[in-house]
Amino acid sequence: MDRVGGYLVDHYFTQPNHWKIDNKAVFGVFWVGHLIEHFKPAGLRKHFDNWSNRAQKAGLAGIHVLACAQYDAHTPLVEAGFSSCTRYHTFAGRAKTTGTPYSQGARWSVETWREQGPTLKLPYFPQCPVGWDNSPRYGRNAKVFVNRTADQFERLLIAAKHFVAQQKTTPPIIFMGAWNEWTEDHFLLPDEVHGYTYLEA
Repeated sequence: MDRVGGYLVDHYFTQPNHWKIDNKAVFGVFWVGHLIEHFKPAGLRKHFDNWSNRAQKAGLAGIHVLACAQYDAHTPLVEAGFSSCTRYHTFAGRAKTTGTPYSQGARWSVETWREQGPTLKLPYFPQCPVGWDNSPRYGRNAKVFVNRTADQFERLLIAAKHFVAQQKTTPPIIFMGAWNEWTEDHFLLPDEVHGYTYLEA
């Protein structure tokens, strides 16, 4: 684990274009529960502290560890060394059948922010999904959201902006949908159907 941290500091965290919060290199952890289960909270925090010490020797203020998925209000995030939270895709798994309207997914997203954010001891950054359709990978078992439009996505972004303002989230960060999740209909790159409308939104 410390070898991984050393490599990240030397090859990524110190790059001028690596995202930093308060001069701390941001490192997102997707499956939070797996790491905590394997290392235990105190053990994981020790590794993150070692990464941070190495980052400080390289000229940074440390690292900012972001929890991205597989956690809840009872997960010992602070004890494990996490700095903030978001949630990758706030409605992907909630569709009961194919053909759930995107508008319903957007409502679920707002509900998730309101339910999850205040229960955590760390800053919570809302995430705004572009869409979801994993049929390229799951076929008949896919969960598909339909009728998505850029104006609906824009309204979801505005809702996230209001959420961050109301919660006084510091720093005031909002996560947008994935840049290139083509096999999940969850991307912000221009395409032949929507053109640049999502980026404009």
